[in-house]
This record gives sequence, C-alpha cells and structure tokens, in this order.
Amino acid sequence: MIDLHTHILAGVDDGARTIEESIDLLKAEIKSGVRTVALTPHFKYTAAEQADFLLRRDKAYKALQKAVIKHKLPVELILGAEIAYSTDLLELDLDPLCYEGTKTLLIELPMEHYPAYAREVFYRLMQDGYTPIVAHVERYPYFSGKPDLLEELADSGALIQVNSNSIIKRGKTRKRVMKMISSGLVDALATDTHRVDMRPPKLDKAVKVIEKKLGTEAAKRLVSLEP
Repeated sequence: MIDLHTHILAGVDDGARTIEESIDLLKAEIKSGVRTVALTPHFKYTAAEQADFLLRRDKAYKALQKAVIKHKLPVELILGAEIAYSTDLLELDLDPLCYEGTKTLLIELPMEHYPAYAREVFYRLMQDGYTPIVAHVERYPYFSGKPDLLEELADSGALIQVNSNSIIKRGKTRKRVMKMISSGLVDALATDTHRVDMRPPKLDKAVKVIEKKLGTEAAKRLVSLEP
C-alpha cells in the first residue's frame, strides 16, 4: 500500500519531532502493510519563504533516508508537501511542492470557510498541468452541510482524499465517508499521521472496514493510487 499523506519528517512541522519518532512511525507503517510513504509536511508560507522551507524539508529528508538505511527498513520515501490553499497558490513555484516525479499536489483547504474562487483556482491549476488532491475532505464542516461543493471540485478534476481515522472510528463521520466512497467520490485513503500518539498510521484497519462493507476492490483502489 501507499500512504499519500503523512507528517513523518522530523522537525519540519507539527508532526514527528525527532528522527526516532520518524522511525517509529515508519515501522508502524510497514507493520500495517505500507511500502511507499509520501512525506508531506505542511507548507503555509509565501513565495518568498518557499526556499527556506525546501531547504529545511530536504535536510530532514536526507537525515531520514540515512536512518532508514541504518535500520534496514523496507520502505520507499517520496517527497511532497501539504500546501495550504490561498488565492496566491498560483504565484508559487509549485513543481518542488508536488509529489516528486509528478505534477500532483496535495492541498489543504481552510477549516473555517469554503474558500472564495476555489473552483477557479483548481481549474487554473489543472490548466497548467497539475492534478490537485484535496486533503482530508471529511474534516471541513462546510462539505458536510453542502456536499455539492465537494462534488463540484471532483467534477472539475480534483482528486479527493479522506483520512483512515475517520473510517476506523464508528459514528456519523464514518457513515458519511463510507457513503462518499460507495458513490465513487473518494480517490485516496491516507493516514495524515503526525505522531504515534496523534493519528497513528493504521491504514490496514481502515482498509479492513472498507473491505467488509464495500469489497476488496473498493478498498484496494484507495490505497494503490500512484501519486
């Protein structure tokens, strides 16, 4: 399996704080059946601050790669970023923020309100050759009340990602997410893991829930997406 959304890089954002925590998270990923992990630290900066972010991210990445080799972990690491949405998104140098080797971007929308001109910005991104993935859509309250807004983004070509935690836990959120999956609206399932005690990586548990309710193929499609 591939985990497209993680905060495993140490000391770059609010995720892992040390290399040791990063290694513990990767061991948990491997134990759950994941063999490819995308490293997507939060990018909430301006174009002027981007170079500093990339330097910090790449330094942390090299340190983690060394640790992975030292511990002989059977996992492939892919660099990326979770980019905070803004209307200035189009002013950034987006290529270094994509999943490496691709033109695919992971984008986090504001929590408080559906952003102005979102559909237009996503359309421009796709016109420029990028494929946006909307991160953890079940966490935005405005999509719960107005699901047509999310369907508009999906219809325009954006991919939709949900967090595994929302499926593992019973409740209204699980029901809503399962309905989205069964309707074909969801493209990717990921952990959004931060630390062992904060959204630990349990992709396998979410996959089992989906397999039980919707079948193996439905589950496999969500964790086999190549970025």
